[in-house]
Amino acid sequence: MPIEIHRLRRSKAWLICKRKPELAFYMLNLWTAAWHDTPAASLEDDDDVLADIAMCEPSKWQKVREQVLRGWVKCSDGRLYHPVVADLARGAWTQKQAQRQRTEAARLAREQKRQQSMQHAAASVTTENVTKPVAVSVTEVVTESNGTERTGEGPERDRNGEGPETLPVGGRAADKPPAAGAAATRGSRLPADWQLPKAWGEWALGEYPQWTAAKVRLEADRFADHWRAKAGKAGTALDWLAVWRNWCRSDIAHRDDPKPNGRAIGAQPGIDELTAGVQRRLGINPANPETIDA
Repeated sequence: MPIEIHRLRRSKAWLICKRKPELAFYMLNLWTAAWHDTPAASLEDDDDVLADIAMCEPSKWQKVREQVLRGWVKCSDGRLYHPVVADLARGAWTQKQAQRQRTEAARLAREQKRQQSMQHAAASVTTENVTKPVAVSVTEVVTESNGTERTGEGPERDRNGEGPETLPVGGRAADKPPAAGAAATRGSRLPADWQLPKAWGEWALGEYPQWTAAKVRLEADRFADHWRAKAGKAGTALDWLAVWRNWCRSDIAHRDDPKPNGRAIGAQPGIDELTAGVQRRLGINPANPETIDA
């Protein structure tokens, strides 16, 4: 209970306590007990109870009762109330209610802010989920309209030249081959399920008539193994069709091509060819090894 010292020192009760200090002890015990009782600022009107609360001997209580209970008022509920204690209790209750209102207002403000943050995050996710498929759809339409895949066009042949031979078509790249020169800013890896698209195989057969469908399939397997084995950025490309064309143009793809001398590129000459070459450089006549041409 708060004690207003200035108000207490100017009261008539304090003047009485100056003359009889023990009365101040009894009064203070009653005030503090009434502060914590229910209803606040009240005490039960019973001499035994009052003497016990005041910590006064019962035999002495009747002598000091009138002075100790100075200022107390008996109300309609039969209890004793002290106006000053009641006034302090009302002020404390008002402050407590104001504090509760401030706490509740702060809680509501935090909850409102949290709800707004959640709504903003949900709106951002919704916008991203809506705009991303639209952007992908537009990109696919543009890519397909500018694409180079034309099924049913170009030469188709088998190794004997007797009829068309169908190359295997399937996988992600087969369904949507990358457009040549397609605008892109980031490379991608060759899909794990990549297989040679038919249009790509037809281009290789048309560009290199000496190749057969089996040769094209073999180069496609080598092409896929080579690029799948690369790690990091080294295994990415912007235009896989262009990479395939460059692969077909490289020496590594033509190392097995037959040449006029009957030997493939990179094949080692036989021992007879080596011997004949040495004899020619030394001027030895292969028909008569014991003679040397002048």
